[in-house]
Amino acid sequence: MGSFFTIFANRWFLRLSAVALISIIEILSISMASADTKPTRIVSINLCTDQLLLQLVGHKRIASVTYLAADPYISYSANRAVGLVKNHGLAEEVIELRPDLILAGAFTSRPTTSLLKKLGYRVIEFKMAGSFETLRQNIIKAGEVLDEEKKARRLVAQFDTALGRVVAPNGRLVSAIILQPNAAGAGNVSLLDDIFRSANLTSISLGQGILGIGWLTLDQVIWAQPELIISDMEPSWPSLGHLAMRHPAYRAILDKQGRVPGHVNLPANLWNCGGPQVAKAVSILAKARAVALDLRENR
Repeated sequence: MGSFFTIFANRWFLRLSAVALISIIEILSISMASADTKPTRIVSINLCTDQLLLQLVGHKRIASVTYLAADPYISYSANRAVGLVKNHGLAEEVIELRPDLILAGAFTSRPTTSLLKKLGYRVIEFKMAGSFETLRQNIIKAGEVLDEEKKARRLVAQFDTALGRVVAPNGRLVSAIILQPNAAGAGNVSLLDDIFRSANLTSISLGQGILGIGWLTLDQVIWAQPELIISDMEPSWPSLGHLAMRHPAYRAILDKQGRVPGHVNLPANLWNCGGPQVAKAVSILAKARAVALDLRENR
């Protein structure tokens, strides 16, 4: 009886080992091939790499993008994601797709990217676009790994040309704050810092010592008295950032001082990921600044 179980166990082990070996060989063959040939089964597991991929590559070469890519509220390329397989950034989802290239962000789940690398998959990580320069670098890098260098250089050129078309404002700064759904404000060391500078806006968040994205209380917003309030298109869910502008205390203080700040909608999908679309955000804010400056001078 014991020998029967020993034989059965040995056969089961050999069969399992053979399956594992075949899987490893498949992974290695895909990885080795992808290093020398144009990737044709590309998977993105990050919203911002989704945007890079969708703007540089056609559907035939894309195996999957994240489910976030299809949400027009945060994805500039949502229309291009229609019909593609969606993932949630899980390693088991990615493995089933048998990719020859995986694109990830710097803050993509470390366990996921580490596991995929250990299994032999080619994983390329991209920095968060915290400036216009990093934005350009990410596009060029994506062009290189996707074998779309010419298209990538063209996108960078389009971005620079669009920035150059924005009417250069004079040196007078307009104070502004961007209120996001969680009542966050943007400081420096973020892509918004470059966007604000290009539109000749100064963020009140800088005076609050915020680096990158931080949180401002309603009291801080009232005290700072911004001349321009920037917010995303109002979402379908409750938003602290949008509710703040309707708060009775906020409105009363502004009315008493005779200054109600201007307001402009800036869709999140224009600036939450670095790409050519950021130039549109600069254009929108430059026009809003001009209006706010007119209100200041005609009061």
